[in-house]
Amino acid sequence: MHVHPPKPLHGWKEFLNEIFVIVVGVLIALGFEQIVEELHWRHKVHEGEERLKVELDGAFKSAIFQVVLAPCKSAEFDVLADRVLRSGATLDPAPTEALSPRTAFIGDGGNVFNGTIRLLSGPVWESLKADGTTVHMPVREQRRLAIIYRQMEINETMLRGSPPLSKLRYPMPLDPATRQALLSDIEANRRARFSMAGSAAQVAAAIRDIGYAPSPAAVDAYLADAAKIQIAQCRKQGHPLADWRKVLGVQLTLDQLGL
Repeated sequence: MHVHPPKPLHGWKEFLNEIFVIVVGVLIALGFEQIVEELHWRHKVHEGEERLKVELDGAFKSAIFQVVLAPCKSAEFDVLADRVLRSGATLDPAPTEALSPRTAFIGDGGNVFNGTIRLLSGPVWESLKADGTTVHMPVREQRRLAIIYRQMEINETMLRGSPPLSKLRYPMPLDPATRQALLSDIEANRRARFSMAGSAAQVAAAIRDIGYAPSPAAVDAYLADAAKIQIAQCRKQGHPLADWRKVLGVQLTLDQLGL
């Protein structure tokens, strides 16, 4: 076995040639690494956007659920307030209704107000922020998505702040202070539901603007299934329902807001 020692460099020209080869090799390696990393993040962003489409599809439908039922729920608050105002020295208890056959079966006494809300939560967005995917999205897309998810957080915060109305189911004595307190609780719930519906309409409009909204037919199918019980109750009581297409038609677009 013969070992060939490295040839000695003869002059600056050969030395500079060797340095040039080394530098070019390092640059090629770094460039290849950057290309690999860029392809990796492109894949992550594409995968993240596909997951967001699914999440925002559900958020859009849940938002529309709130929008459609908003005028009906306001009418239900009118009925509850009228009951408090018409009652004499003792509250005429409001009728209760179980949230579902399942809860009725296990002994749920029911609520005086069916305030079921489908939350506009965003776990996918949070996970994409945590692993750094969002910072590799186009800046405009990042900004718009951040606005949507911030509005969803506000929507859920408003829900948690509403006072309970369960006391309306009991024949409690009604002195002026108690009557006023009950009316205040009803109005606080009305304002919260009104604000939530407005927030939900903004969320839905923003999701529409970035192209993640489901088709109108898919939304109608969702309402006919997921919201059919509450919609049927509203119609049975003669309470109004909102036309979600008209509601979204008056919402400002993100472009009009300069976002």
